[in-house]
Amino acid sequence: MDFIKKLASEEAATSEQYFLHKILTHTLDQPTQDKAFKLLEFTEDYSTNFDLSCIICHSFIPRLVCCIECNKRMCLPCVVQWKQAQFKKRPHLFKRGQERPAWDYCPVCRAKDFKTRALSDIEVAFFDELPVKGCPLKDCSKSGVQMTLKAFRDHLLQDCQIPLILCPNECGLYLRKGGNITHFDKDGSFASAGCIRGYIQCRFCDTQGMTAEANQLHECMGRWKYAAQSIQKNLENKLQARQLQENDEGLYFDCKVE
Repeated sequence: MDFIKKLASEEAATSEQYFLHKILTHTLDQPTQDKAFKLLEFTEDYSTNFDLSCIICHSFIPRLVCCIECNKRMCLPCVVQWKQAQFKKRPHLFKRGQERPAWDYCPVCRAKDFKTRALSDIEVAFFDELPVKGCPLKDCSKSGVQMTLKAFRDHLLQDCQIPLILCPNECGLYLRKGGNITHFDKDGSFASAGCIRGYIQCRFCDTQGMTAEANQLHECMGRWKYAAQSIQKNLENKLQARQLQENDEGLYFDCKVE
């Protein structure tokens, strides 16, 4: 029975490492990324020479596109909201069968048949090298540490432990990237020390989603069979070691008698 409990503890440790890996590789959702980018502060004021922000919301986020006609930069959320707002104002102008409705025009230059393009490679390279004042998220270890925009993007997606992410186990709670599995409510207040749905998996019967308590009580045939084989192997090793020891003692006695 003790061996089964030890095996359950090993399963829990392995499952926890796998769960932590899922947390570390979990990508922030786009609204959370946009919110962090909107808080960024650049080390210099580039507004006099370069239009770095969205022409509509006047904030900087990475998902910028350009109008093909006037080349003014806009963020994708604003483009979507603009189109939806124009449709609500003029639903009667929508013509069935057309790829683009009659009210679809640029909010800046008023060009009809509003189309956008992605930033060019030169624009992307320029943006990536812009220096920022550090991570704008409060209590982050990189707050105040100057870095490039590309470095901040990598930091935000890979190792920033401030933004809340949805639990990959789909329990409905949130957690932060790091070396623990503490769960939080949406407002960041403490919720539980672990996942309420359970993340432990038995490698012998593929039972998934076990809590720590359920894992300790789980006794499938696979675990018992593995335990029996392990115990038998340990006994065989002990017997073999004892036989070798007795043989060595016999040889030593024979040599002493001669």
